[in-house]
Amino acid sequence: EQGGKLIDEFRSSLNINYIKLDRNYGTMGYSRNVGISNARGKYLLLLDDDTVILQNNFLSRLVQEFNQNDADGIIPKGFSSFCVLDGKYQHHDLYFPASKCTAYNKSVLIELGGFVDTIIGQEDVEFYMRFCLAGKHFYNSGSLEYFHPPFIFNNINK
Repeated sequence: EQGGKLIDEFRSSLNINYIKLDRNYGTMGYSRNVGISNARGKYLLLLDDDTVILQNNFLSRLVQEFNQNDADGIIPKGFSSFCVLDGKYQHHDLYFPASKCTAYNKSVLIELGGFVDTIIGQEDVEFYMRFCLAGKHFYNSGSLEYFHPPFIFNNINK
């Protein structure tokens, strides 16, 4: 409800298409596939709701990098903490291919069938495996940056 009202406030000044999910709340693969099927552009930037973009010209620079590189996807440099465990930050690799901030050529997402929508979490890791096995490749961008805050856990035992 509140998200839709906020979007309505910005809709007149920004090119925004707000799509409310009809089901499968919390299933990220389903959410991402709804976005893919409704996207009108050539490229898709997948972001988590808590990802912070660190440049004002991020999107124009992203398109420029797609045009300059023969890449199926672009991974910005991510200052991304996986979690806080026992009071210490545990960090991902700077170019970890997670959907918290990864851009794709839309045609590749469609060709590979999008994301598995029956699992909760790790749908981006599963997609990354299919992406690589299909011979697709990422360009790691050192000029595009984002921040992603950590999860907070007491332990990560499963």
